Amino acid sequence: MLFAYLDESGIESDGSMFIAGHVGSAESWFLFDEEWKAAMGERVSLHMKDLNWKNPEVKVLLDLLGPIPESCGLTRVLTSVKAADYADLGRTSARKKF
Repeated sequence: MLFAYLDESGIESDGSMFIAGHVGSAESWFLFDEEWKAAMGERVSLHMKDLNWKNPEVKVLLDLLGPIPESCGLTRVLTSVKAADYADLGRTSARKKF
């Protein structure tokens, strides 16, 4: 069985939005979790909008974190959809039940 983590960006727009993340086996996700936590050190979360891009330590951190998903066997996924169509999915009863 495969498991995915996906996140959307741009849902508030009138145009296109993106959905991106990774997919992989449970074993890949367990390995990822161990390696990611070790690389994060003291950090408990990572939000790109909160990073101080002028701080050289940010580049070091991202260089360390960037290769982890692929090295753990996860596959990157990315798509673009109309924001209105995606929002409509949230209003269906099937989606609410899920």
